[in-house]
Amino acid sequence: MRVEPLSSRLRSGQASESDVVRSAAPGSRSSAGAPWRGGGASAADVTTSRPDADVAPGTDAADTLEPGYLVIVWNDPVNLMNYVTHVFMKVFGWSRTKAERHMLEVHERGKSVVARESLERAEFYVHQLQRYSLQATMERDQ
Repeated sequence: MRVEPLSSRLRSGQASESDVVRSAAPGSRSSAGAPWRGGGASAADVTTSRPDADVAPGTDAADTLEPGYLVIVWNDPVNLMNYVTHVFMKVFGWSRTKAERHMLEVHERGKSVVARESLERAEFYVHQLQRYSLQATMERDQ
């Protein structure tokens, strides 16, 4: 029995969507019976559909997002202003201008909100800043 390649069956309308998904799944077997190794169906052969968003009518998609956390750097009498600028450039990848602006805010106002991120990312930034001996905390955004 001769089995046609999936791309030929798709063009002729003999393959169903489940055949496409089954052939593209890792660990599945190709039409020739060999383990799937990226061969078989090409990217053009695989059909994908985007599921509808589960957002209730009248609600904003931003309301369904995870709450953000603010990363705050506090003023301390120990670290030099050039050093704080350097740390901001290293940790956040900022330009010197942006780093200096936040450093001056820390120096003049006593603190600066340097990021608003997800919980894990905010924890990462706080740990990075503390590794450089800066006083940094995080708090939930309102």
